[in-house]
Amino acid sequence: RLRIVHINAGRSSSCVDTVGDLVCRDANVVVSVNEPYLSPEGSVPRGSFERAIYCQETVEVRKAAVLYRGVFLTLHEDVGRTRHSCVVCEVHFGGVSFNLISIYMEASQPIEETLSSLGRTIDDLVLPVVICSDTNCRNTAWGDRVTNHRGKALFDFIVEKGLVILNSAEDTGDQWTFDSHQGRSVIDLVICSPALVP
Repeated sequence: RLRIVHINAGRSSSCVDTVGDLVCRDANVVVSVNEPYLSPEGSVPRGSFERAIYCQETVEVRKAAVLYRGVFLTLHEDVGRTRHSCVVCEVHFGGVSFNLISIYMEASQPIEETLSSLGRTIDDLVLPVVICSDTNCRNTAWGDRVTNHRGKALFDFIVEKGLVILNSAEDTGDQWTFDSHQGRSVIDLVICSPALVP
């Protein structure tokens, strides 16, 4: 069994270790991390995971990373599509192959630009996709209390691309994916191609 986990680490140094402890019994696990902690050297610590994949370009901030470990699991980074806020890699496990996209959607960047770029990436990929993202988009379709402009644009994009939202309003209930002094919302999503829905 392959477990895929998505977290926003909020640049916390202990978050990766905590997730590692939570999934310690899983032999094969992939973790999408948005806003990862960076070491003083600028790398993303991998904790108990075999490898950390993230943008290797010299940048001040890295907003996306993928950590993994596994016996029958291989990941290949798509270096040409990986950047500071998005990691793209091919995942192969037990005869199933797909592309994993870990993407942080900047609240300060127009959502239309982000979705246009993501759409081009998806269209260029041959394998089905799993997208793990801190979207900074709110929509009642995935369990938030409100729908904003960004949430409507993302929902329209998901429908247009024929994708499936794996966390739905029924699943989240009162489970906020963002809960801080700034408020509560459901902005972290896992979205995939229909071929990958169990």
